[in-house]
Order: sequence, then structure tokens, then C-alpha cells
Amino acid sequence: MMRSPRFAWLRMLTLIILLLVLIALALAWKAYVPADGQGIAALIDALRLRLGSLPAWLALAGVLLASIVAVPLGVIIVACALLFGPLPATAYVLAGATLGGMVSYGIGNYLGHDGLQRFAGERINRISRRLAERGLLSVILIRLLPIAPFAIVNMIAGASHLRLRDFVPGTLIGMLPGTLIIAFSVSQLQQWLAA
Repeated sequence: MMRSPRFAWLRMLTLIILLLVLIALALAWKAYVPADGQGIAALIDALRLRLGSLPAWLALAGVLLASIVAVPLGVIIVACALLFGPLPATAYVLAGATLGGMVSYGIGNYLGHDGLQRFAGERINRISRRLAERGLLSVILIRLLPIAPFAIVNMIAGASHLRLRDFVPGTLIGMLPGTLIIAFSVSQLQQWLAA
């Protein structure tokens, strides 16, 4: 099926706008989140008071939304660990970030491979095919090595040759070790500081 040039142009414009929004959100995050330890501790205490008794579905929805709008995954894990404890945090992060990853993957898939190739060039096409050959293993390795922001990696995966059936389990398996390590480390640090 041949797509019209107008439709291809619209998809490219959508991709560019989406990337600009993600960059703007990342810059706003960096500008408004306190950088010093006391500011972060005060922010965490305020959040714990307000959000500590959230129902599970709402916490899951928060993780999902945060992963779509490019909040750094490490920040999401730390926040969940502080608010809910290590095991619930791991469950919320794995479920919410995987669902958010599927949404971002879907956006990338909608924008299409042609838009990605036009935006990034033929080299990305070769990389995309190589990644798709190893499917599940490629996704696991991408998740173990934080090479780019989570939402952007998800969109690129959706626009690439990677299949959703490799993307979802690869995301879960690849995120599990880092999520557990960060969540339990935060919990241990929190207990050590409280002692």
C-alpha cells in the first residue's frame, strides 16, 4: 500500500513535535526538581505524606504516565521505593513502565519506520534490522544498558523492526535486575539514615 506524501509529511511532523515535547519535559524536570540533598529529602517527605496511601491502580497509573512523558526511570524507581517500599515499588515500576513502554512503542509504531529512517538516516535502518534479528535478547540488553531516555528508546523500538512480542518480555526481563537493585538499595539507605 502506497502512502501519500502528505500523510508521510504529517507523520514526520508528529514525530518532530513529540520529540520536542519530550525534550521540553526533560528540561522542565531538570529545572524544577531540587538538586541538593535537603531539597530532595523535603520533597520526598511531602510526597510520602500526600501519596503514601494511594491505591495500587493510581500508583501504577502514575508510573505509566511518568514513563511516557520521559521522567527518568531511575527517578521513578527511587520515588516508588521511598513511597511504597522495595517489593511494591518493583511491581509498580515493572508493570507501569512496561505498560508505558507499550504506549510509547505504539506511538513509534504509528509514526512508522519511514519517519524514523527519514529522521535518522539509512544507518538506523541497518541497526534496526540487526536488533530485530535477535529480538528478545536485543531488548534485554537495551534495558540493561541505559543508553537513552526510556520513552525515546520505546518509540524508536516501535518505529524499528522490533516486534512487540519481543519488546514486552525483553523490557520486563531487562528492567528487573536494575529495578530490584535500586529499590532495595534505596530502602537500605533509608533505614541506615533513619537509624
